[in-house]
Amino acid sequence: MRGHRSRVHGGADSQRHPPGEATPPGEATPPQPPAGIRLWQHIGDNVAELRRLDVEPGGEWTCENCAGDGRNLDGQLSSGQKDELHRLVGSPEFQQEVLQRKGRRYNCDGALYSSLFTDQGAITVGDCPGEERLPVTDAILRLLADATPAKIARSVTV
Repeated sequence: MRGHRSRVHGGADSQRHPPGEATPPGEATPPQPPAGIRLWQHIGDNVAELRRLDVEPGGEWTCENCAGDGRNLDGQLSSGQKDELHRLVGSPEFQQEVLQRKGRRYNCDGALYSSLFTDQGAITVGDCPGEERLPVTDAILRLLADATPAKIARSVTV
């Protein structure tokens, strides 16, 4: 999230229907894309090798230490990846996972820790033995790993 960007509400639907006025029956309200997504990943307590990935609403991404080699990279999600990411992050299931893990602390030696920061809230998961898997969070992490050079990330097992 390059600099601070606030989510812009509005667009064609809000111009046709003022705030507080319901969308007429039969007319779909387009989903609002998330404001942006930030992912921080590190193994164990080694935050010196922190991988930082920022994804803008339009699918542009920037990554610091992206492949664990200290290099910074940038790129663009495909249209399909961007749409899937917006769908996953905006889903009620992801919101439930965020609430379920709120305040959770991990302490696993050598585990991969992934922290996602979204407009739904923040969630941290640890690749700890016996840890309950979160299907939507895992799908988001897999999508981001597939779309970017992510050698630091271990494969997510489901």
